[in-house]
Amino acid sequence: MEYFYLEKEMLLAEGNKRFCFQHPNDFRKCIKVKKRRDGWEENLIEWFYLRSLSFKKYEVPCLVKCYGWVSTNIGYGVVFDKVVDEDGSDSLTLKKFIKEEYEKLSCETVLEMAEELKKHCLGYSIAVTEPNENNIMVRKEASGCKFVLIDGIGGREGVSIKNILYIIFSFYARRKTKKQFFRFEKKIKIWFDRG
Repeated sequence: MEYFYLEKEMLLAEGNKRFCFQHPNDFRKCIKVKKRRDGWEENLIEWFYLRSLSFKKYEVPCLVKCYGWVSTNIGYGVVFDKVVDEDGSDSLTLKKFIKEEYEKLSCETVLEMAEELKKHCLGYSIAVTEPNENNIMVRKEASGCKFVLIDGIGGREGVSIKNILYIIFSFYARRKTKKQFFRFEKKIKIWFDRG
């Protein structure tokens, strides 16, 4: 197993349970490591879930690719693609994107991007358990902006039977995704109503 030394300057983002660091040897990758004790479970769930998709031969354009485990100076981590724009610059989280582009954006535009993401996820029976402004990146391409999920898939309640059910039963995964996107779309409308 590869070993990497992660430094404070390499920190890209910080969630509730995990840190996300720039991969030391590859600008287009990042390493997620636990921030608190239960953070390793999120890594395990995500790794296991994304691994199950690769066994199904799914290449899902709206999800980051997972490359497996590495050892670091702050514990075991999982390597993922880092979301970058077509020009190679770092993509923004949806939260930062809305903040920066608010004057040019409409609620309908953001809802359309969310709808496209939802269609991809339902089409591949992806269990989206937490679509939110921090778990979605906005990739800028020549054809427009696309949402990419970087977190909140495959389960969030810790390692449980639900994680397995999302993999085995497509309808169960789709039901979860529909329910979560219904909430997410309501949240988007609230952001713009407050505008």
